[in-house]
Amino acid sequence: MAQSKQTLQDTPCTSHLVLQEEATSHTSYTDSGRRRHIGRKANNNNTYGYIMKKNLVLLLTVIAALSGCMQNDLAEIRREQATLAARISAIEKWQALVNDNIAGLQSIINAQSDNDYVTSVTPLTDGSGYVINFVKSGAVTIRNGEQGIAGATPQISAKEDNGIYYWTLNGDYLRVDGKRLRVTGEPGATAPIPRLKTGSTLNSESGGSAYEADATYLSVDNGANWTKVTGPQGDAIFTTDGIDTDNDDYIELTLADGTTKIRLPRYKTFQIGTDTEHANAAISLTELATDIPLSLPSDLKADSYTAIMAQITSDRGTSTDIKTRAAALPWTVSVEHPTFDPATGNCKNDAKVTVTAPEDIADGETAMLEVSIIGADGRKTIATRALKYTAIVNTGDYYYSDGTFSASLISSKTCIGVIFHVGDVAKDDAVLRAKIGDTSTGNHGLVVALKDAGKGVVWQTADAAIGDAGLSEPYVSILIAKTKDEDPDGNLNMMLGYNNTEVIKKYNKSNNGSKASILQSIDTYAASNTAPGKSSGWYLPSIKELSLIYSGVINGSIWDLGYDIPANTSNKILIEKKFSTLNTQAAGSAENFSIRRNNAPSNNYLGYWSSSEAPEKHTANPNQDYFNRAWYGDFLDSYINQTYKNDDGRLCVRAILAF
Repeated sequence: MAQSKQTLQDTPCTSHLVLQEEATSHTSYTDSGRRRHIGRKANNNNTYGYIMKKNLVLLLTVIAALSGCMQNDLAEIRREQATLAARISAIEKWQALVNDNIAGLQSIINAQSDNDYVTSVTPLTDGSGYVINFVKSGAVTIRNGEQGIAGATPQISAKEDNGIYYWTLNGDYLRVDGKRLRVTGEPGATAPIPRLKTGSTLNSESGGSAYEADATYLSVDNGANWTKVTGPQGDAIFTTDGIDTDNDDYIELTLADGTTKIRLPRYKTFQIGTDTEHANAAISLTELATDIPLSLPSDLKADSYTAIMAQITSDRGTSTDIKTRAAALPWTVSVEHPTFDPATGNCKNDAKVTVTAPEDIADGETAMLEVSIIGADGRKTIATRALKYTAIVNTGDYYYSDGTFSASLISSKTCIGVIFHVGDVAKDDAVLRAKIGDTSTGNHGLVVALKDAGKGVVWQTADAAIGDAGLSEPYVSILIAKTKDEDPDGNLNMMLGYNNTEVIKKYNKSNNGSKASILQSIDTYAASNTAPGKSSGWYLPSIKELSLIYSGVINGSIWDLGYDIPANTSNKILIEKKFSTLNTQAAGSAENFSIRRNNAPSNNYLGYWSSSEAPEKHTANPNQDYFNRAWYGDFLDSYINQTYKNDDGRLCVRAILAF
């Protein structure tokens, strides 16, 4: 009897698997029917098991075959996916580079249109491009050219027409609604900028699959719409090494087409002033009119510029947080052009500006100076420098309640005195130095009050010597030598008024019966004429300080004034001239000094008490009346005298202060 035998025919994975049966012969048995039956049953069981085994083997073989086929398909898919991913990655890398260069190109063309100048060109550390620095536009980075992928990356560039640059796509003008797209934008409108993205990026951003993953899309409306673009191989805007920096006057960039060139002028550096190492620091002015040189480019030619302009601005009259002044006078500035070497044509670098500050300028007042060079091509190069007026105190300056001073009267300020001496005012007086600090440097001086603190004032209520009032250092005695010969370098020729006043104050606190009443006048005056907190406050001048009011600094001892040294009242004349100006603008604000004129009439009411004490009683009557030093004088005769302290001596009092 024929039996079936199954076999697996191998076929390609795309074909069907086929099962087939083959005929087989069987042996007949001659035993009894039972034996034949049992034998047949057993034989049938064996046949069934055999078939099942064969089918299992067949199934496993089919599964193995299918598995191998699927693995082949997956490997192929993975290869295709890897190829696509690499392509997309390459396009994205190219696209990022091009987008950066599109922005860089727009910045460069905007800078050219804005008459901007290149200050420097610096290669990138990796050699892939350059950083171009502009005066106004700042830093712009561009990369060397890099080709894209054929068919997937377009060429974005720009082309100039009649002085205007337009965007191009694959060499043709990019148009929107039929109109060419300007790189700098239409007048009054925001400049559009082309942007590129891959379809893969757009699909990811939109959550869809409307775009071809490995295609390039272009938008010129800030991403509102994207259009698929193609091109031969694309580029990165600029050719490789497309920046020429060899010329001293300009740099030149070449676009990818190899013919379109953009020329940018170099910045011809110049500065206000000659202090190159401090070019950004404020220039300190100490005079009302100051010449400031201009450091112009050495290769500046007479025909390379059309004008030099200068302007100055300050806080005067502006809405700043600095207090403005009524009727404020402006700063002024004028320009003097350079001259040129006839042989070379180069600038001799002798240009300058003259800045004039207002007469009522205050210490610390600032302004901004701006100088512009207008080139022959219409471009403007600008340099700026801050100016700061640093007041230099001079004898005769007005002194104000806020501690400032000025040569000309500032009507908006409260004048409280006139400066009669400048310099190291505390050099002799350690007590004053402890009050206002070291005065060996900076602006320091002595100020005389505008009016007398008192007239017909006695110095002391009873005769008594004060000396040093029992005080220790740094206080010194208010006593002075009887004559020059006795103590040529003694206290007589020292500025010790503040020390003396403090010693007298200490004495008065412990001596009720013989108080130096002279200080009452100073206290009363100070109460209604407030001195600045950074000053010494009002005090009674020493005999030396009284001499400075009248005569200024002299060469020699003040003992000799009116004797060996001719009388000198030049300082007094200057001060009273300032008083006169003050009275013109503020009637009754100042009072001339009360002095005897030509020694007549001879009375004690005309002259000024000092804080310097005489060392003895009256020589004719040693049991009576201590003396004090006083200053008498007129225009022809100025001298020191000693006068009774008590009721027999009645003179004027004029306060001073130190700053």
